[in-house]
Amino acid sequence: AGGIRDMARSIGLASAADAEGAAKDLPRPDLGERTPREVLIAIGNSLRALHGEDYWVRQLMRKIRALPANTGLVVIDDVRTQLEGDTVFM
Repeated sequence: AGGIRDMARSIGLASAADAEGAAKDLPRPDLGERTPREVLIAIGNSLRALHGEDYWVRQLMRKIRALPANTGLVVIDDVRTQLEGDTVFM
């Protein structure tokens, strides 16, 4: 979710990006009465629709490939689609 949070901040939606815990599910006036979670999901889905179903997988793989060669395990703590899950377990 880090990439989505970064995107939210870059377009002026820091209140959505920085929400934690139960605050992620509370509607906010500055977000048009949407919850931060709804806004972040909409951003993620929009980027996937615009750049392809594998957009987030490609972003993840780019980051993994940029790690130093001696990097040990990589923990992926947020898998939301079958494609993401299939890629993680390759």
